[in-house]
Amino acid sequence: MPKHPFTYVYLLQSLSHPDRHYTGVTTDLKARLRKHNEGSVTHSVKYRPWRLTTAIAFRDPAKARAFEQYLKSGSGREFARRHFCTFARSSAESVGCHAGVRLRRRRTTHAAREQDAPATFFIPRIQRPSASASSPRQLRHRPNP
Repeated sequence: MPKHPFTYVYLLQSLSHPDRHYTGVTTDLKARLRKHNEGSVTHSVKYRPWRLTTAIAFRDPAKARAFEQYLKSGSGREFARRHFCTFARSSAESVGCHAGVRLRRRRTTHAAREQDAPATFFIPRIQRPSASASSPRQLRHRPNP
């Protein structure tokens, strides 16, 4: 069995510049974060120190690299901003991003593992609309108070 059975796509946030983020891929999260914070990674040295905000484990390294490339695209950054709240447009948005939202770990089924889906994925628990709203369309077109 390999030393590291998973390949991780990770998202870092700079502690000195909260609006700066880094997306990467590795098999050893602790060692890679240490390298970022020591200044061994040239692309992230200016914004040290870093904190790990999100890590997604893949069994297939090729799929991990493909997902990393997606997160570095425009639509991938928007996906990360919406789902991981690490790519917020401003530091104020980043700080208030998870207000009232609890993150939970999604359970993976045997079938998902067979298909080589991400082994670990953090998603927000969204509050359901109130009983007064009878359809999603009403929610979209309701004027702001």
